[in-house]
Amino acid sequence: MESLNKNVSDVQCLLDIASRRKLNAEKRILRQSAVVLFTASWEAYIEDLATASFKFLTKNATSSNKLPDSVKRHVVKRLEASKDPLTYWQLAEGGWKETLRLYARDIVDGSLAHVNTPNNKIADEMFEKLIGLKNLSNSWQWRGTTHKEVKKRLTKYITLRGQIAHRNSSEKMITTRSVQQYIEFIFRLAVMSNNTVVIYLQKVTGKEPWRKWVYGKTS
Repeated sequence: MESLNKNVSDVQCLLDIASRRKLNAEKRILRQSAVVLFTASWEAYIEDLATASFKFLTKNATSSNKLPDSVKRHVVKRLEASKDPLTYWQLAEGGWKETLRLYARDIVDGSLAHVNTPNNKIADEMFEKLIGLKNLSNSWQWRGTTHKEVKKRLTKYITLRGQIAHRNSSEKMITTRSVQQYIEFIFRLAVMSNNTVVIYLQKVTGKEPWRKWVYGKTS
């Protein structure tokens, strides 16, 4: 969350500069830059949360038996894909933790390689494979906004980011208010994702990994 807070300051600087520009083209470019920057912040946040969650899980798992079965199944599939029987020796003498580390790196890199920004499907897949948490995005809903609406809205923002990045954005002006709404939306998702992970890890390991967050009325 600290990184998101820092990036909000950078985004706000872009919006402040935009407010002082006279040409609409300059305003549009600065606001588009704000959208691209904060979307990248969302990607980094999800990646950092997934990595930190995995590290906490493996650190507090005294043996491989303490790991969720779903995670162990995915690791075995990865080993089977190598076609080399000697690969299984990587698990011997405590080597399972190093095997898990390499597995986690492949999952994070692979999940983000196919898309510029994690939507609900990418986030769900990443956390299920890394820590065994299923359907993380089910927590993405709040009063007056359904899970379906959240997914649709996130997809819209990701699409907009892609259009801007490929210089194929709509001529429709992106307003300061719309960027502020986007920031609020992402912060809600970040808080809900964090708190869902905290509850899950505490249930699995018996330890609280870090504190929960609150954003406005979202917790």
